[in-house]
Amino acid sequence: MRVKRPTLLMACVLTAACGSAEDGGRRFAVVDSAGVEIVESARPAWDSGRAWRMSDEPTLSIGARKGKAPYLFNGVVSARRLGDGRIVIADRGSSQLRFFDPAGRFLSSAGGAGGGPGELTYIMRLWTLPGDTLAVSDNRGLSLFDPQGAYIRSLGHLGAQAAWQGQPVGQLDDGTILAQGGSGFTPRPGEVIPTTVRLLRAPPGDSARELRTIPQARIWGFQMANFNSAMPRGIPFSSAPAFAASGEHFYVADGPDPEVRVWRGDGSLRRIVRWSMAPRTVGQDLVERYREHLAGSTDDPEARRRNDAFLAEVQLPERVPATDGGAMLVDGEGNLWVPAYALPWEEASAWDVFSQEGQWLGPVSMPPRFTPWQIGRDFVIGRWQDELDVEYVLVYELVKPALRS
Repeated sequence: MRVKRPTLLMACVLTAACGSAEDGGRRFAVVDSAGVEIVESARPAWDSGRAWRMSDEPTLSIGARKGKAPYLFNGVVSARRLGDGRIVIADRGSSQLRFFDPAGRFLSSAGGAGGGPGELTYIMRLWTLPGDTLAVSDNRGLSLFDPQGAYIRSLGHLGAQAAWQGQPVGQLDDGTILAQGGSGFTPRPGEVIPTTVRLLRAPPGDSARELRTIPQARIWGFQMANFNSAMPRGIPFSSAPAFAASGEHFYVADGPDPEVRVWRGDGSLRRIVRWSMAPRTVGQDLVERYREHLAGSTDDPEARRRNDAFLAEVQLPERVPATDGGAMLVDGEGNLWVPAYALPWEEASAWDVFSQEGQWLGPVSMPPRFTPWQIGRDFVIGRWQDELDVEYVLVYELVKPALRS
């Protein structure tokens, strides 16, 4: 069910179950609509003196261009700081979990490529459960390891239908697993496929059931010369869903608007979070910039010709989405971090931060070529790639001026 959106200024007029707050002159409103809490922010709560930021330099760097094998990464998919300060890194290329001490010195590894107990194949995600139990999602399902890397057990695939499998993407404190499932497609020439993904809820030891079907990035059937069938290509500037699971809730941003929906573990909608931002129109100048970006990514004249033909044919959205697809993050204090949409040529990213109550606190800029994976009370850990695409795991301080006053 989609709840009709009230305007921010009329929110308190439309319902008596309304609260508002003033924070440095920046207003937000909370409305109850049929049991669903709607939180709307007109402006960020932070002013320039209170905004959070990343430290200028990392406090720790793990990785190298050459040297000992544990420090050479090939497809890092996640990293987590454990309660004792150790850092565990999930490396897809080696199918390993690698453990480092708080100073970044290698300690041990777990997993390894294979199909046996405790072995991994094409790691997708890593997250931690209460007690620092490690949950690792790979092609075979979900495996659990203790904080020292000892294998506990595997939960296997979560899909109940042979046509698709549920890929775990997060887990709630009660053990409920949030999984993402989908199905294949073959577009016809010129056809727009509004692809979807299924959100699945899988209690421990039980098969998954569908909670919701949500839109994914749209696909265009592009007919290439000398080919009998259309080639699926993602439509530029299309929205894609972002997910997070933490505590008692999972979070979904599934459309072009600045909006996040907060769901309980039983699949009921608890809250809708919205914030104001100026829309960016997909005009001719943006299309030309995208064309230049594609041209700079290849020296093949035929590939450039295909790209030009594709842009001349494809039906582009009217505006740029508000949020990027992939993962949202919930930090150590329960604040939600939502990635703002980044254009393909933008190396730096910005993440909008929301309080536990859904108020928009403001944006935090990330360093160029840096992808955050875990945010604590005072740190951010993630992957950085240098100009040679060598991967490093970096830890930055999260500076919060308001906490120092």
